[in-house]
Amino acid sequence: MMAFMAVLVLVVGCVLPFSGIDIGGWPSFLPVTLALAYAFDLLSAVLLVRQFHDTGDRRAIVLASSFIFSLVVLTGYAAAFPGIVGDVGPLGTWPSTAPWLWLAWHTGFPVLVAAAVGPWPNRWKGCVSAPVRRTTAWATIAATAGAGTLVVVAAVTGRGWLPVLITGLDLSALTRVAGPVAVPVVTAATVAAVIGAMRLSGPVRWAALASTAALGDVVLTLASLHRYSLGWYVGRSLTVVSCAVVLVAVLVEFGRLKHQLSLETDRLRLVLVRAEQLKEIQSTLLNHMTDGVMLQGAGGQIVAMNPAAQMLLGPSADQLSDRAAVDSEWMVLRPDGTHCPIAETPAMVTLSTGTPQRDQMLGVQLPSGRRWLRINTSAELAGKDGPVRYVVSSMTDETERHTAQLAASRDRDERRRRVQAVLTAGGPQIVVQPIVDLSTGTVVGGEALSRFSGPPDQGPDAWFADANDVGLGSELELSAIRLALATLAAMPGSAYLSINMSPVTVTSAALFEVLGTAGIPLDRVVLELTEHSDVSDYQALRTALANLRRQGVRVAVDDTGSGFASLSHILNLRPDIVKLDIDLVRGIHNDPARQALAAGLLVFAEQIGAHLVAEGIETAADLSALRKVGVIYGQGYYLGRPAPLPLPQTVSLCESVHAR
Repeated sequence: MMAFMAVLVLVVGCVLPFSGIDIGGWPSFLPVTLALAYAFDLLSAVLLVRQFHDTGDRRAIVLASSFIFSLVVLTGYAAAFPGIVGDVGPLGTWPSTAPWLWLAWHTGFPVLVAAAVGPWPNRWKGCVSAPVRRTTAWATIAATAGAGTLVVVAAVTGRGWLPVLITGLDLSALTRVAGPVAVPVVTAATVAAVIGAMRLSGPVRWAALASTAALGDVVLTLASLHRYSLGWYVGRSLTVVSCAVVLVAVLVEFGRLKHQLSLETDRLRLVLVRAEQLKEIQSTLLNHMTDGVMLQGAGGQIVAMNPAAQMLLGPSADQLSDRAAVDSEWMVLRPDGTHCPIAETPAMVTLSTGTPQRDQMLGVQLPSGRRWLRINTSAELAGKDGPVRYVVSSMTDETERHTAQLAASRDRDERRRRVQAVLTAGGPQIVVQPIVDLSTGTVVGGEALSRFSGPPDQGPDAWFADANDVGLGSELELSAIRLALATLAAMPGSAYLSINMSPVTVTSAALFEVLGTAGIPLDRVVLELTEHSDVSDYQALRTALANLRRQGVRVAVDDTGSGFASLSHILNLRPDIVKLDIDLVRGIHNDPARQALAAGLLVFAEQIGAHLVAEGIETAADLSALRKVGVIYGQGYYLGRPAPLPLPQTVSLCESVHAR
């Protein structure tokens, strides 16, 4: 601290002979310096009030009051100085308002600092008791802010009774009127602050540096005789720099105190670790007090349990200690709902093995209903490797969550049973929807679709989703593929059969086995990937499709245009057939945007060597619009509903099949 003061005094001494040199006005200088000083004062005040709140040190709160006084008067000074807030300033009622506030600021602040850290015997020794610290802090803040406000009001309203301190930029009146009083007062306060600070330790002692900077500002300003001179600029710069140094020093001091507190905390923790055995048991009990806590002895008897544990468990400690009664009347349940012997409960496992049990689910069947508890246990050993003396069990109520999990598990088991029943019965029913040449009505292919008789009454997508969810997705899909391949012989002429498959099935060895043993011409088989199928490894899928294509299988991508996945499939897989999604086809006859998109996808398909098939043709108007766009192939209710084979070789393009 003394080194900083020496540098500050040296700067003042070097600048003092040249303080009157006119530099000219810098419009942004004063707003910036005042903003920095305001920020530094505010942070310093907050830190000092915080120190008082934590320690009760009287010096800290008195010193905080000096920064609060500075903040209030500084605010008035900024509002009165011309050019900071408007050309005149909202408080600039007369030219001398700002000089009077500056004088009050630079006189009052050092006096308050001297009052806080000066060498006054027994002045601020001792600490304020914790219960009244908050009240004391607020009272001090209010009193100081009130005093600063009165000073500002006096300067603003003092035109008729305060001397004029400035004429234009001339400050000679300030030097002549205020110098004989301000310089001795500020000097005496600064000397007192420096002497007192040398005897102190901690962050409060650094306030003497700010007081010294205020003295330097006063000396240089009064010596400069006018605004915007070298002394005027250097004085205000010293104030800001010293405030910054004080703030950094206070933060460093607080960091050191925090480190010391951390060391003391570590020592206290070490003392607690070495406490006697009873305290260790109590500490363990407290650490487990989430909802319910139970302490059991080496024989399993209940030593103690808190009210929350008794509410969760139901029976009293005496009833719980009677194993026969618990086994017969108070049933304990495993997570799946089956009976759990007492010997297998987490507490008894810990008693017998010494191993803590973590996050174990246990059910209790109470007269009021079933309750599920999450149990954690810890053991207190007799010596380092001795037997278990006590077991502490903590428990939290998980009834709602675990009941929902059990219900979901039962629902999953039921869905698995339904899917397994379909597989046992031979698989789903296969129907085929014709794919038609839109120019001639010739059936060129068909899409194989699965149908389920239920219950439940749900669509094929829901059945396959259930199968995937219960781990039977591949089995159900392969069953449908086998049944679909068996219908190829009944397809008209050389028409192909399009079969929906997921990427997982395409990359499986089981599919190659099914195709290899089907005994059908694979060049009449089209493998159709849907938009809903997520692909995590396109390289593996491309490799599998390349092997299938070498055997004659063609590839189609379903639902093109309905989402990003289908476009990603097309770009990565280069399909032979692109199927236009039903949402783009429905209403295309009166929607130019749909027509343009269909035309664009048609050109795109031709560019990659693929055919475009329009799905979901349900009206003659949509059929006509698609033919005008140039789409050659399509399917939909207008052309033919999904039905068991055989399919007709041609369909009428003049009336709806659905209407017939």
